Amino acid sequence: MDSFESKIRQKHTYSDIEQLNIDVGAYEKMINTYNKMLDETFGGSEEFIESRLQKLNGVYAELLIRREFMKEEAVLVGV
Repeated sequence: MDSFESKIRQKHTYSDIEQLNIDVGAYEKMINTYNKMLDETFGGSEEFIESRLQKLNGVYAELLIRREFMKEEAVLVGV
């Protein structure tokens, strides 16, 4: 795990699902931007973009999982 991923994991201790949804949306936009960049020709930078996408997708997946757990917890608590 590199410093990018560890900072994300340490920074986010969500108590508010709305903030989590905002972050999920932000990651979706970043991932879409990098995917568009991959579709274009960037002479030699594809490796960097793919590496960045892997990291973003990993964090994005964790956020989606965390959101589902929060939804389940809200149902169990009766919120």
